[in-house]
Amino acid sequence: MAEVSGEVSITSSGREKVQEYKAVRETEKDQAYGQFSLNLKNNDGGLTEVQLQKCQELAEEAIVASFANRGLTIANQVFSGRSASPGELSDVFGLVSDKAVEIEDMEIRAAFVEAMHQFLVEPTPPQRKYLASVSQGYFLYHLLGLDPKCCQVKQDIFQRTLWLCDSSVMLPLVAAGCHNHDYAVELFQTLAEANALLFTTPKLLQETREHFDWALRFMKTAGAESPEFLRAALVRGSYKQNLFLDGYIRLSADGQVGTFKDYIDLIFRSGTIDRSSFDRNIIRAGIHVSNISDLKGFVQEDWGEIEEAKAEIQSGREQRGIYRSSLQVESEAEIWVLINNLRSGKYSIPGVDTVSERFYFVSQSRVLDIVFQPEAVSTWTPEAVYRYLSALPGKQTNPDLLQQCMLNEYYYAGISFIDKDRYLRFFGPSIDSAKASYEKEKSKYVSELEEAYTRNLDEAFDKTPDLEKPFFVAQMGWRLAEASEQREDLSRKRAIEAEAKVKQLESERDKAWRTRERRRQEQEAARLRNLQNPKHVRRLAKQAKKRKRKKKK
Repeated sequence: MAEVSGEVSITSSGREKVQEYKAVRETEKDQAYGQFSLNLKNNDGGLTEVQLQKCQELAEEAIVASFANRGLTIANQVFSGRSASPGELSDVFGLVSDKAVEIEDMEIRAAFVEAMHQFLVEPTPPQRKYLASVSQGYFLYHLLGLDPKCCQVKQDIFQRTLWLCDSSVMLPLVAAGCHNHDYAVELFQTLAEANALLFTTPKLLQETREHFDWALRFMKTAGAESPEFLRAALVRGSYKQNLFLDGYIRLSADGQVGTFKDYIDLIFRSGTIDRSSFDRNIIRAGIHVSNISDLKGFVQEDWGEIEEAKAEIQSGREQRGIYRSSLQVESEAEIWVLINNLRSGKYSIPGVDTVSERFYFVSQSRVLDIVFQPEAVSTWTPEAVYRYLSALPGKQTNPDLLQQCMLNEYYYAGISFIDKDRYLRFFGPSIDSAKASYEKEKSKYVSELEEAYTRNLDEAFDKTPDLEKPFFVAQMGWRLAEASEQREDLSRKRAIEAEAKVKQLESERDKAWRTRERRRQEQEAARLRNLQNPKHVRRLAKQAKKRKRKKKK
């Protein structure tokens, strides 16, 4: 840029630089959507060029609309102190669904959604660069509009702000090797370089430990070779993705650890697995742990304020269907009271010499802003912090880490992320075993079950993703067991029916025998009575004489 007589204009070298960046971005875009089109064709090979172009346009509209709105919201959050409403931080997957509705063909619609999921969750390197350019570009564009002189983009803002870290932010930091661990490490390293004041509470630490404790208990009961471990890793049934299991699988696939114990030893280098060892991993990242009751200015009456906040947060979470545990509500209530009283000056943190001007909660959850709707924003998402750090002078955005940053929010929205290449390497023996046992199971399956269940079995097995093949074979076994059980039930039913029939026949036979015996006895009794009756005896004698006379004639 050049300034002449108060007028600013772009120089020729500046124009060349703009053209150079434009060409780079166009190349990124072409490569990104080229891969999207390839994935779309793989999902539905019958697409015409017109349909393909339509899908690409819808994909671009969804991505651009999402990141344009997101960039403005985060920039507002950073510079205007305005809290984001749930609708403002747009759901990119919701936009994808809205765009998919415009596709009439149901098969193409399904292929479009699958290709978009691959684009956003499993992007290739060119797609990651494109997503990073679009998302960070809109953030910087709106940042420049809100702060045209860039006077607020200063590193010392972090030295005057106290950041309270949620368990959702600390968890990927301690879960070594998980899908967003590198991003979490980079985030906290950059915050440390900026001399940021980072704090958390014992309850938030407890939430983080519970995630780890579940993984520890699970691995004691289900080994890494068990079908149940595969179900948990692939988030089947009632399981939710556990970042420690994910980290173990990924590092094991890379050959960095062997057993789960090796993975634990990597996290706890001291060799001791206890609460204090776990907490030290957090403290090493520059996060100070402070109990609310230890703050200067805290009085016993403040527990009543915390209880009131708990009731409001729990009610708000239950109304929205996002209530998880009492510990979560207690942790957030403490944070709310802590932030308000730090801002008012009632509280101060012992040992902190720097005068803090701002106090924020760094969390994926925006429940405090939603429930209490404060005038000043209380919560920053990790993405907002990371993008702001990336905008500081001398900083460059890493597309891979920015992708992990965005995936971090998707993860807490309930979306699981499976690194297919690493998971395939880790579960390779289970997959090979499933393939080997398939033919054996198939022969049993075909001989035992009706034709309706066995049509196109090979085709279905081939189309099943490799990671799902152990489930496919297991399901065959389950169906065989179910058929066997049904046969046993039928046999038992027939045996019961036959036994009942025999009992019925025996009952009828006994009844007929008793009837005949009763009649015989009645006849014998009548004969004996007649023999004792003189009239009857005389009548029998007369009858006998008559028979004799007839014989003589």
